Amino acid sequence: MIKVFIILLIFISTAFAAFENLDISARSTGMGNAYTSIADDSSGLFYNPAGVAFQNGKSVYLSYAKPYWGIGNLSTGVLGISLPLKNFLCFGVDLMIFGEDPYTEKTYSFIVAYKMQVVEKQFLSLGVTAKSLTKELVANDSVINNPYFGGRNSASGLSIDVGAIYRIMDV
Repeated sequence: MIKVFIILLIFISTAFAAFENLDISARSTGMGNAYTSIADDSSGLFYNPAGVAFQNGKSVYLSYAKPYWGIGNLSTGVLGISLPLKNFLCFGVDLMIFGEDPYTEKTYSFIVAYKMQVVEKQFLSLGVTAKSLTKELVANDSVINNPYFGGRNSASGLSIDVGAIYRIMDV
């Protein structure tokens, strides 16, 4: 029974929707999306909110991509800004828009990250992201009259992400 559970856990943990696999930055994609523990610039706002506490100076990130060539003008636009305050606190905001008419997804995020020294040259960073998520279809006759949509053309929700990084410096 345990073997079956472990096999199911492996398959479930690796299953995801193809459209949710949005490569936000070239740096993270080049690292095989193994970016969660590094995420130390404004593109890191999308990977681990704790990582931005390790950045040096202000950071702005802009990106535009067409991840699925041949499917109309389906594209992703990203804007991220992160501002460190003092040497231990960082704030960030980001906007991501994915889709094309008649369908779009918008994500607005606000990030706070805090870094503290645990012992000499060892730091713990904690970060929190609050997100507003919206999915929307253009309100045309086929959407309004479709019972699946129930007369609505959009849905929205809130999300909170929490991250942590423990980093040993200059060993």
